[in-house]
Parts: sequence; C-alpha cells; structure tokens
Amino acid sequence: MDLAAFSNDDFDPKEWINKTFQCPEARENKEEFATTIVAKLQSFIQEVNISLEKTAEQVNQNIPRIAREIEVMQNEAKLLQHQMSSVKGDVMKVEHDASQAMQTLLKIDHVKSCMQEASKALREADNWTTLSADVEEIFDSGDINAIAMKLVGMQNSLV
Repeated sequence: MDLAAFSNDDFDPKEWINKTFQCPEARENKEEFATTIVAKLQSFIQEVNISLEKTAEQVNQNIPRIAREIEVMQNEAKLLQHQMSSVKGDVMKVEHDASQAMQTLLKIDHVKSCMQEASKALREADNWTTLSADVEEIFDSGDINAIAMKLVGMQNSLV
C-alpha cells in the first residue's frame, strides 16, 4: 500500500480509494480487502500518533533549554550593547583629546613661528649693527667709491 500519497498537498481521498480498489485482490473479495486496508490504515495512524507524541515530548523537553539559551543570548546582547556604548564613549573621548592636542600643537606652532620671526629680526639687527660699524669705518677712511658701493649695497638689502 502506497502511504506516500497521504503526504501530498493535493491528496484526494476518493481518488486514492478508487485507485486502491482497482487492484485484482480488491475485485475478488472487497470486504476482506477493505478490512485489511482499514487495519493497515489504523496501524499507520497509530505509528503517526506515536511519532507525534515522541516529537511533542522532545519539544517539551527542549523548551526549558531553549528558554535558557534565549535568556543567555539576551544577556549577551545587553552586555554587547553596554560594551558598544562604552567603546563609543572611549572613541568620543579620544576624538576630544585629539582635538585638544591639535589645538595645543597649533598654538605651539604659532609660538614657534613668532620666535623664528623674532630670531630673524635679531639677526638682521645684528647685521645692521655690523654694517653700521663698517659704514663708520668707510666714512672715516674718506674713500668716496667705497662709500658709494656700501650705500648701494645697503639700499639693495632693504628692497
């Protein structure tokens, strides 16, 4: 007897009964054949019921374990959420600290630039002091050509 037909979505009981009763054994003694088919179907129903009971029992046994696993997963999700929040806070703190460090570096760079300009100005002042002493010597020497060359050189350094 083909029991696979019962599991089809488009199972038609009338069609199955008519097909089953078309075999030669059913034509000889229909009552005996029907009794045999009914007994086989009842046996099949009992097997299905036993299988369903076992499945239901397994489901009932697994529900507490599944509930515990769900609870553990919920706790882990909460912990992960807390850790992610903590990491987000750490990242924000690092960004803030980096911003402050950048501001400090910009201030230090500005001070450095000012000091370099002051150093350059001091070197130029020293050069002018030396140049002034040289000009004094040339004026004292009375050499007009040397005085003219020195004045032209000074004028070019100002431009």
